[in-house]
Amino acid sequence: MIAPKRQYGVNWLPSVRDRVASEPALNLSRNGGFSLIEALVAMVIATLAVMGLAHTFGLGRAFINRFEVARAALGVAQQRLEILHTERQDSEDFSGDSLHVRPFEHAGKVLGTEEWAVTWYDDPATEISHDLKLVTVTVHWNFGTQADSISLSRKFFPI
Repeated sequence: MIAPKRQYGVNWLPSVRDRVASEPALNLSRNGGFSLIEALVAMVIATLAVMGLAHTFGLGRAFINRFEVARAALGVAQQRLEILHTERQDSEDFSGDSLHVRPFEHAGKVLGTEEWAVTWYDDPATEISHDLKLVTVTVHWNFGTQADSISLSRKFFPI
């Protein structure tokens, strides 16, 4: 018997029942799991992913610790400038052309040094020599194998 020619429209696609009937049944007894090599490859990939993630977390924690020390050093430098601002300018810490060094401590450990230099500064807008004092506070520290530092400067009018 000759099948009738299908017209374009709703009936031109084969029905789901026709497709299911034409496909052979799957034999699940032969495809019943993973091979040993597939399982080992999956385990190696998972192990590498976990190790990479652990390494990333370790680097993140190291950056957090490093920037914690840097913030503390910045706070020490700002505090020193504020102390010198409120101190009498004829004190030993504010004497002209001098360098002062103290240890830099953070979390109970000495990590480096805090130093401040006081020099005379001539303002180019005036004709007076030694009219300002330039104070530069520098904090040096070692974090692991890396050496780092931060510097802040401020000009003071001598009293």
